[in-house]
Amino acid sequence: MTVFDSTAPARAAKRLLGSAVVPLSLALGGVAWGMASLAPGGDVPAWPAVSLGVVALAVSFRRGPALPRAFASLLGSTAIVAGGAQIAVLWAAARAAESYM
Repeated sequence: MTVFDSTAPARAAKRLLGSAVVPLSLALGGVAWGMASLAPGGDVPAWPAVSLGVVALAVSFRRGPALPRAFASLLGSTAIVAGGAQIAVLWAAARAAESYM
């Protein structure tokens, strides 16, 4: 004798949606941090944007709805590229200034 639990599909949907919210929020945080670090006069470092983007990209490969995970992957990649580009430009500027001294 089996008993049908009518709340099981709703709980499964909540769990899957919750697993999609985590990478999406990490990716949005990474992009927001990257934009804050690129803003003129922004005194925040770029490495947290890259870190959040990498974690969002890694977590977006979990199970869950495809559309939020796809947006998380895209935004996570954007945070990685924006933060990495800023780090590379600042590193190159420091090397160029060092060679002129």
